[in-house]
Amino acid sequence: MKKYLMVLVISVSTLNFAYSSEYKMLLLGDSWVQAMYQMKSFQQVFEQHGYPDFKIKGDKTAIGGTTAAFWAKPEKLDIISTELKDNPSIKYVQIFLGGNDILSGKLRKGWHTKLSEQDAVLLYDKIAANMAKIVNCCLNNRPDVKVVISGYDYLNFEYANSIDPNGPSCLLWQNLGCPHPAEINKVFYSLEQKIIALSEENPRLIYVSNFGLMQYNFEGINKDSNDVYSPPGDINLPCPPTLLNGNGRDSIHLNPKGYLLVAENLFNKFYASDFRKGGTK
Repeated sequence: MKKYLMVLVISVSTLNFAYSSEYKMLLLGDSWVQAMYQMKSFQQVFEQHGYPDFKIKGDKTAIGGTTAAFWAKPEKLDIISTELKDNPSIKYVQIFLGGNDILSGKLRKGWHTKLSEQDAVLLYDKIAANMAKIVNCCLNNRPDVKVVISGYDYLNFEYANSIDPNGPSCLLWQNLGCPHPAEINKVFYSLEQKIIALSEENPRLIYVSNFGLMQYNFEGINKDSNDVYSPPGDINLPCPPTLLNGNGRDSIHLNPKGYLLVAENLFNKFYASDFRKGGTK
């Protein structure tokens, strides 16, 4: 994992509360949440909003490259259960999963452009079923835990491939069948609908979408554009490269500013109101 520069969130709240020094949140999932754990993205956002001592754990559960299928295995569910049992002060499990299940491509039974619509639906259902196992594991451990699933934002294979036609991004893109931005974006959108349906079945499961977040904060795809894309943005367009890791050389992962925007979006759409209800206690 590369080192990243730290960027502070500019919005500040006057809320101030006293906290326990115990962990309040467990981060669970893939490279997106691993990056946010290492960069302390959530801590920065929470501190800026008046929660400076909100402790977050992710050393055993925020692992790049992991899938929903990986964490749904019995031995991995045991790790989640142990983390929750050993840290009874944890009130939230923040999950980022499903992306790698999609991006496994043709070689590893993920999505690709030659996959039939019927088989694509079966893939989404399988991912959602694995997510349900993970969520139920969290919720069944304690009645006070809430699970928050975060969606992803759009990818950008085109820009990364234009810089390095033989790089890892291009190889991944080829394994997916060389999809256009709208194709891969709609795949992630289809998966999101499955997870939203899952969240509607349980009030302790919350789903937060991030589609179009980078387009909106960049104020358009091109610097010279006057277009402003409010979330969920334009599904036919990719993520702006300036908010991706390596100035767009990485087609999937955000840079520190991008991940702070995700943490801020999660705070605004869920954590702020739940904290006010006493969720941090």
